[in-house]
Amino acid sequence: MLLRLDQSETALLLAHMAMTRKSARNTFKRNHKNEKKELLQSFDEVKDCLEEVIENTNEEVRDQVNNFHFNVREVKMIHSFLSSYIPLLSETIKKAGAKEGDKEQIKALEKIKEYSHKLLEGASVV
Repeated sequence: MLLRLDQSETALLLAHMAMTRKSARNTFKRNHKNEKKELLQSFDEVKDCLEEVIENTNEEVRDQVNNFHFNVREVKMIHSFLSSYIPLLSETIKKAGAKEGDKEQIKALEKIKEYSHKLLEGASVV
């Protein structure tokens, strides 16, 4: 499955995944008992892939689109992660007093979630 993210979407997803790995592990453990190890492995593989692209890309290239070739399990993990993470992030931001930059991040994460959902729909997985 081909997930296309621009440079800012790639960096944003990586930043949030890096900050929440421990929470993601606990969420997978709680919500997906039978698949928790596979989901955490997918989480780490996706995070490593995003990190490699960010590290090997010139900072001045902001409009570059990155092509990520993920399998169904990895795309499902991205969708699952964002589906549980975005509401928590939104609530935290609301309590802290949402700023415009915070709202833009949530919109960008929602967009990535939508991309992953469309890929899963196209593969008749959803």
